[in-house]
Amino acid sequence: MHQSVMQKLNDYAGTLSKIKAEWVKDDESDDMLFTYTLLQDSLNAISPGMNEFKIIHDFEFPGDVIETNGIQSGRIVHWENTIADLTDHVLLTARIRPLEQKSCGLFGVELPLIAIFSIFLLYRKKS
Repeated sequence: MHQSVMQKLNDYAGTLSKIKAEWVKDDESDDMLFTYTLLQDSLNAISPGMNEFKIIHDFEFPGDVIETNGIQSGRIVHWENTIADLTDHVLLTARIRPLEQKSCGLFGVELPLIAIFSIFLLYRKKS
């Protein structure tokens, strides 16, 4: 999840004052820690019938999900709660191992060597 996407998520969370989102790097493991908190809403949570209203969140992460308190399916994690769960803060968490950045190969080294070797072979054949 890029920083700009996380900022958009926080902006969205700001419109819903009962949400807090964090996306931070774990300095020890280089994993990314995702925390999405549904803040306590006791007044609505204790109202009759609130256990019938579901709050569903699905997030797709840009790496391998190492651990989560949601239901994982590949890089997508699903959380399902009800408004009645908001008698306390509800934490949606995931630890993400970022994908390895693929390099474009060693063309900066290999290509010139192949060209020099080819020229050498062509020159040698002519001699």
